[in-house]
Amino acid sequence: MIIEEKNLSDEHLRRTPVFLLTGDLETARFFSTLSSAQSKFGTHLEKIMRSLCKLPVTEWKQRHKCSQKTLFLKTKIHNREPDFVILENRKVIVCENKLNAYNIDTKQAPTEQKSYLELKNFLSNEFDFVEIKISDFAGGAIDKRKRTDSYFNDSSFQIITGNELCEILEISYDDVMNIIIHDQEINSKLLNNYKSKPISLTPTSKPTTLINFMMENSDESL
Repeated sequence: MIIEEKNLSDEHLRRTPVFLLTGDLETARFFSTLSSAQSKFGTHLEKIMRSLCKLPVTEWKQRHKCSQKTLFLKTKIHNREPDFVILENRKVIVCENKLNAYNIDTKQAPTEQKSYLELKNFLSNEFDFVEIKISDFAGGAIDKRKRTDSYFNDSSFQIITGNELCEILEISYDDVMNIIIHDQEINSKLLNNYKSKPISLTPTSKPTTLINFMMENSDESL
């Protein structure tokens, strides 16, 4: 994934927490650019895996016609839209790919836990064997299964590595990483460009409110 620099106005950047922390517009712009790219990277990683996967692909409504291991198009199944659903010999594997399951939001986890359990029960009415696997691509959660977070202590789910997910999809983990590394080489140019920019703090007085702060740091005052 090639990072695209966000073209944000100075006015917008001055309203961000990073600018309030640093007083530097370029730092705020760089952070916003990276935050945007990070939020899209999970979807990008999924697209890489799908592009490399050579399994037959079809729609969920065609599942009864599948005679071999099949990957389904990302589709809504019982109120969830799993990243990967694989069917083979009456066995369904549902895989969610998370960049860093170790840092999962503890407020979000119980809700996801409940919905995954409902999905598993729903699929078990139709198929002989159902597995729910949470792929921790970064690997931080693999050795932390004793945590109390729902993904780590619920026997209904299994935490697997990114490499194990690739094995399920019958693709090469190295091929996935080679694409990521290639993009890193291109993105390093953007990174080096920002590193070369000196921090330029915007002089401020002591504002009494955030609105005062914005007004005192308008474009005219720079």
